[in-house]
Amino acid sequence: MRARLADVALRAGVSTATVSRVFNDHPNVRPEMRARVMKAATDVNYEADFIGQSLRRRTTRSIGFVVRDISSPLFADIVKGAESVFQPAGYTMLLANSGGDPALGVAHIDNFRRRRVDGLILSLESEFDADTNSALRTLDIPVVLVDRDLPEPAPRGLRITSVVCDHRHGVRAATAHLIELGHRRIAFCAAPLNIRATRDRVAGFEEAFTAAGVEVPEDSLQIAGGHTEVHGATAMEAILAAPERATAIVCAGLQLTIGAIAALRRAGIDLGSDLSFVTCDQASFLELVQPPVSRIERDRELMGATAAELMLKMLSSPRAPRRLDRR
Repeated sequence: MRARLADVALRAGVSTATVSRVFNDHPNVRPEMRARVMKAATDVNYEADFIGQSLRRRTTRSIGFVVRDISSPLFADIVKGAESVFQPAGYTMLLANSGGDPALGVAHIDNFRRRRVDGLILSLESEFDADTNSALRTLDIPVVLVDRDLPEPAPRGLRITSVVCDHRHGVRAATAHLIELGHRRIAFCAAPLNIRATRDRVAGFEEAFTAAGVEVPEDSLQIAGGHTEVHGATAMEAILAAPERATAIVCAGLQLTIGAIAALRRAGIDLGSDLSFVTCDQASFLELVQPPVSRIERDRELMGATAAELMLKMLSSPRAPRRLDRR
């Protein structure tokens, strides 16, 4: 037998009127009460008439989330963090994968717009892609960027904010540590400069040398063609082919790191003894690398949760902050 509204009320220990207010997104419902009712609805397998509710409220209680690569541990954790906020709040998150293709990202943005999602969370492949910025200008819903800079100038009327990490600080500290250990030939393997994270990481790398009074090695910067294992391997091969080989590597990205380590293995280079290696972010596969790989860590689930919290604030108030920084 199909569960009724009364069954949800009984399970949650509240009145049917309270359940109705939750399902109809009444502004006076406390977050803990909303979470309690939504859990009760799940427990009794209650199926709400979301289409009818959406027509009445003019909202879909859904958020579109476009990521570059859902197979990456980085994005998996960010999505997990966002889901931990949206689910108790009664929002469904719809996930789309751009595969690193800005054109596909634009198609996803357009599809979500036509599906009338209440807001969009985006991890753009490029902050400077003209088609992407044109697509953003068509939106009349809140947008939260994850680890990306705001388009300048921001499209008129677009409600947009961002959550960013302090990549500069992390890379600067890691590079400074390598310099303190005596390394001077340090190479930096990075993705393209079309996203803020890469630009900040490069700046942090260079700042560490400046602070130590040491010149940045020539040809130290290897900009890969994308955030993939293939480009990580290609960049590492270029580093190994340099006339004066690097003694330490800072690799800015998990997918790049996989390719870079594979290239080192093929070249017979031993991590730790032949070359010091630092990567950005943590992943389970790094536990299999011996000796252990040093890494610059950040709380990725917190990034996702913060993005979701910002989205909820933007949906309820036009006075959401312009940008939040997270380490």
